[in-house]
Amino acid sequence: MTDGMHLGRLPTWDLSDLYPGKNSSDLANDLVQANADAATFATQYQGKLAALDGDPLAEAIKEYERQQERLGRALSYAYLIYAEAIINPESGQFY
Repeated sequence: MTDGMHLGRLPTWDLSDLYPGKNSSDLANDLVQANADAATFATQYQGKLAALDGDPLAEAIKEYERQQERLGRALSYAYLIYAEAIINPESGQFY
């Protein structure tokens, strides 16, 4: 590479639409709630899904999708923090 390849200061993402910060109560609450929801889901459906049909199966899928949305938001946030500073060990640990 030559000195002409220097990109200068790169843009940063505004992730505040996901969470206000890595230590935000919103993120912490989502993770606590996700854990509780997963435990409830396991208690309600573990070993029982094959016997469900119709409305009960639709409710199980709906609940699973709701949980995936919450987890997807938290995981997306963590990944974007990591991707923004991939060489920062703290970002990797957070992810």
